[in-house]
Amino acid sequence: MFYSLIGFIFFTGFYLLTGQPVRTYIIAHELSHMIFAIFTGTRIKSVSFRKDNSYVKTGGSNVFVSLGPYILPLYSIVLILIYKMILIIIGYSKFISIIFYFIIGAGYSFHILSTVHYLKYDQPDMKRYGYFFSLTFVMVWLIVISALLFSLMFSKVELVTYLLKSLYETKQIYMLLLGFLPHIRNI
Repeated sequence: MFYSLIGFIFFTGFYLLTGQPVRTYIIAHELSHMIFAIFTGTRIKSVSFRKDNSYVKTGGSNVFVSLGPYILPLYSIVLILIYKMILIIIGYSKFISIIFYFIIGAGYSFHILSTVHYLKYDQPDMKRYGYFFSLTFVMVWLIVISALLFSLMFSKVELVTYLLKSLYETKQIYMLLLGFLPHIRNI
């Protein structure tokens, strides 16, 4: 877990120095729309991966297709799958594990930082369901997917315990924020 944290911190520094890797994010974003469309049985009509005009047009939409890119750390998932396949083929190697933990942590940092970056801009995906619902949906599902990824990566992470604790803490944060709403209106 330590090496994933180092990878996360390393990429955060890299990101702050170099900025958002736009093309890399666009590819992951649109592929995530496509993945959720396929998983939910939504027909894909057309796809564009252009920097200035990127989209996935579908025969309909749902909350997972719309908000999927914000909850799916696609590159981390791909890296975890590659890492697991390597473990099956060659067995455990401390050196390979350290490298993959580092890269997976960096990939997860990429997802979190990119999501936060693009949420600063007008996002039709978020507007469709309202920002409060969309952000709540993204937070909860990001916790669920992160719990699944962490349990796949780290044998010491107990999925159900991690998930329940994370959801409880998220609920506490939202309850705290909701408690401030009446006071904000009176200002």
